[in-house]
Amino acid sequence: MSRRHNPRLVVESLLKAVSGIGLAALAAACGRVTSQSIPTTSAAPTQDTPTAYVSPLPDTPLPSHTPWLPTPTVTPAPIPTPLAKLTGGAQLEIRWIEMLDDSTGWGIGGVKEGTDHILITSDGAATWKDVSPMEPWDPETAKSAIGAFLDSSHAWVIYSSLDPFVQIRQTTIWRTQNAGLTWEASQPLDISGLDIFIPKYTGFASASDGWLMIDLGGGMMHEYIALYTTHDAGRGWTRVLDPFGTAPVQGCDKTGVTFFDSRTGWMTRDCHGVVEGLTLESTLDGGSTWISLPLPTPTFVAGAFDYPNFCWVHSPQLFSDYVGALAVSCQQFDEARAGSDDPWSNKRSYLYRTEDGGGSWTISAYPGGELRFLSPEQILAVGRTISISTNAGVDWRTVKTVAWDGQFSFVDLTHAWAVARSGDALALVQTTSGGRTWQELHPVIQP
Repeated sequence: MSRRHNPRLVVESLLKAVSGIGLAALAAACGRVTSQSIPTTSAAPTQDTPTAYVSPLPDTPLPSHTPWLPTPTVTPAPIPTPLAKLTGGAQLEIRWIEMLDDSTGWGIGGVKEGTDHILITSDGAATWKDVSPMEPWDPETAKSAIGAFLDSSHAWVIYSSLDPFVQIRQTTIWRTQNAGLTWEASQPLDISGLDIFIPKYTGFASASDGWLMIDLGGGMMHEYIALYTTHDAGRGWTRVLDPFGTAPVQGCDKTGVTFFDSRTGWMTRDCHGVVEGLTLESTLDGGSTWISLPLPTPTFVAGAFDYPNFCWVHSPQLFSDYVGALAVSCQQFDEARAGSDDPWSNKRSYLYRTEDGGGSWTISAYPGGELRFLSPEQILAVGRTISISTNAGVDWRTVKTVAWDGQFSFVDLTHAWAVARSGDALALVQTTSGGRTWQELHPVIQP
């Protein structure tokens, strides 16, 4: 396969040519109060013979006296009530899970329809310990959480209201370095000019470098976002991208974002067939500027991206600053099934791999679904159909078709957990057979 020019080098050249937008510095005028010197009264000269004291006449005004005023009492602001820990033995609803091995993992959940708690397990998700941070709690407003869990010790969590239109006051990100034993709140995020604030994606490339994408609402084929990054382990966060800049990525729904390090990142989008062609959004400066790299059409399928196919890009994965993979999925609207839960037909999916930052791509078909990479060679395609490849996507083996939608967490090709949803029903399930069979778990809080 011929190699085209390396767009990463093109991106680097373009970024050098792009001038940053300076922010006007606001200088605060500071006034200085100059104290007046207080005149001193000279002491009367010492005399050998005492001087007689003469009382003032009755109509002589007495010196004025400033009455003593008590210091006003300042009522301290009420201390918010923190989120209370769940009671030992309580039945849990796990809403999101990330296992690190076949015993240890993190979860987000709690009691039904309540505020999310941060949970940790050491026995394969059978029992959990509530390690939630001291997030302010209001019984009238339930909060949801998303998190980034780097390992068994390091985690970052952000809370938000389930109602996106609840007024934003102050937002911080909690971090722990000791498996939730203690948490530290970050500096407040810059939320100036933002009316809607929905945390969507967060992750960490290392213990120092992380990112957070916020959904700010949308309309007219736009999903407006803000992107925050940190390079000091989450103590402080910088808003590097928002709708007020010139970045072109505000259009279309965002389907994924990932960073390999503090500078190199990918973002994928779904334009619902309205925008011609498909692109990968790439950044080399930590997310401040983005360049669109066009994705070639698979040569083995004529008109793969043409109407009536609706195609989108998703599942971005970076293995290094040059090596990565992503997925493209396509489908057609079937008018005969317009009233059904799934009015789509002719579904096809393609795995794209690059070793030169997107300059050239190797394209192959795969069974469809979200991609989960255990390594560059071991890949899972998960959805209603679960498939596995052990040779970088060249060959695939379908292991199971399920009747539910899942948020999956595979730790190897054998052990996995999933938050299974079917309508309003939700359950935590586990497999020890690579997905061929699943067993429901009934998680509880450790007594």
